[in-house]
Amino acid sequence: MWIRKVKTLFVLPLKVKLLFIKTLMLFFVVEITLRFLPFKRVMNWLGSTVALKTSTVTTELPEEIQAVKSMIRSLSRYLPFVKCYNKALTARILLRNKGYASTLYIGFKKEKEQLKGHAWLVFQDQLITGGAVYQEYKVTAFFP
Repeated sequence: MWIRKVKTLFVLPLKVKLLFIKTLMLFFVVEITLRFLPFKRVMNWLGSTVALKTSTVTTELPEEIQAVKSMIRSLSRYLPFVKCYNKALTARILLRNKGYASTLYIGFKKEKEQLKGHAWLVFQDQLITGGAVYQEYKVTAFFP
């Protein structure tokens, strides 16, 4: 299976290969950051929270954003350490580098007397990372 995936990588266009490498590197950088730095410090890098606003802008995702979304989904299947927060941060960095503004949400829910957290990324009311489960969580912070 891995051999076939590696062969597939070699025949992809250069643009996709570069996105693959950037995404892979960012997954590792984000993971190291989350493991060794206090969560509060990472939150400070995201900027300050603002009042929650609703938007009705719904358009088809630009090709670059769709490519990032697909790459995040594809690569995270093969990296066991990649969780929702890693995906959201990595996608946010990639989109910001391409000039797109997105909103990162952090929410919590209580499950069997435990607090569970989740992070997801949204671009113009369209979910980039986080899956359908984001609706189960109460938004506690978000970063436009």
